[in-house]
Amino acid sequence: ELDYLIQEVLFLFFKLKHVEVAKIETMSSAPIQDGMTLFAVDPRSDCPHVNAVSQFREADVVALGPCGVCADASENWVCLHCQSMFCSRYVQGHMAAHNEQNPTHCIAVSLTDFSVWCYQCDSYIKHPSLDPVLSHLYRAKFGAASGSST
Repeated sequence: ELDYLIQEVLFLFFKLKHVEVAKIETMSSAPIQDGMTLFAVDPRSDCPHVNAVSQFREADVVALGPCGVCADASENWVCLHCQSMFCSRYVQGHMAAHNEQNPTHCIAVSLTDFSVWCYQCDSYIKHPSLDPVLSHLYRAKFGAASGSST
C-alpha cells in the first residue's frame, strides 16, 4: 500500500509542469518505469506568508467536496485563509482566481496530495505551523493519522 501511495504522489508531481524542479540523482533500486527520469519539488521552508494562515477549526476545513464555483470535485484546493474550496488550475482554475481576487488569501493546500502552495512566493512551501491542518486533512480523507498502519 505504501508503494502504491508513493507511486501516486510521484505521478502527481510529474504532472506539475509549471514548477521548477531539481533532478534526483539516485532513487530506490526499483525503477517505476524503464527510462523514466525522476524529479522532485523542493518546497520553500522560509515562506514569509505562513503567518497569514488563519487559525482553523477542524469543523471548518473539509477534505472532500466540490469547488465553490463550478462544483467539480476531482482536484480541489482549500484556501488556508478562509477555508473555501476551489478547483485547481488543471480543472477551471478557481483557486487561482480566488487568490487574484483576494491577494492576502495566498496559501492553499491540495486535497489530492496535501502539497501547500503560496501564490505570493509562487512556490510550494513546507512549514511546521502547517502540520496540524495537514494532519487533519489526512485524517479526514483517509480515516487514519498520517503514517498510521491502521
